[in-house]
This record gives sequence, structure tokens and C-alpha cells, in this order.
Amino acid sequence: MTTETTLAGRVASLHQARLNVTNAKAVIDNARAEWAEQWAPELANLEAATTNVATLEVLIRGEAVTTYKETGETHPAPGIGIRVTHRLSYDPTVALSWAKEHGLALKLDSGAFDAIAKAQTLDCVTYVDEPTATIAKDLGRDAIE
Repeated sequence: MTTETTLAGRVASLHQARLNVTNAKAVIDNARAEWAEQWAPELANLEAATTNVATLEVLIRGEAVTTYKETGETHPAPGIGIRVTHRLSYDPTVALSWAKEHGLALKLDSGAFDAIAKAQTLDCVTYVDEPTATIAKDLGRDAIE
């Protein structure tokens, strides 16, 4: 058996497997649509209740933080707590100058470096061609014969 015959057989198997997935998804999609139609009122109630919860949580968090700022109280209501975290704020230009001066906190921006290396040849980069196989989405009769 040659590689071509084995590969062609696997392509035909893949084509059939993809058809099986498509058919199975269609069955599930139809069942889900019927289920959603049958349970539409309950789904609408769930969506409304979920929206209400989210709205109330935003309001309560805002009021709790306001109360904390005014009173320092870390438990402004039953079930409500305030967690204070420390956030850093700095000018990135000043921070980079400091990092260069101290030789600390320096990190290569690999995305930007890759873009530069693709645009021009760099001595410190080894350029390697790697083949990648692609498979057509539609493996109809033309592809498997």
C-alpha cells in the first residue's frame, strides 16, 4: 500500500466523518430549537432575573464603596465586604527610563520583535521554513476521487 493510497483513504474517511458531524449537529440544533420554543417563557424569566441580579449587584457594590469611602467601614451591610487592593499608577515612559537605568524589569516585546524580524533580516535570528498541511473544508467527491 502506497502513501498516496493510505492518504487518499484517510481523506475519504475524514470527509465521511465531517458529514457525520454535520448531520449530528443538525439533529441537536433542531432539538435545541424545539426545546427553546417550548421553554421560551421560562427562558425569558431567567434572562430577566439574571439582568435584575446583575443590576442590583452593580448598585450594591457602588453603594458599599461609597459607604466605605465615607466611613471606613469594611462591612457596610450584612453579607457585604470591602476588600482594599493596591493598584499601581505610573507614567510608562518614566518607568522604562528607571528600568533601563537600573537594568531591571526589562522584557522583550516578542510580537514587535517578530514583526521587525519578518520585515528585515536580523543577524540574531535564524529563519526556518516549516511546512504545514492544510485540509480543505469541503472534501466532496472531487477531493476524494
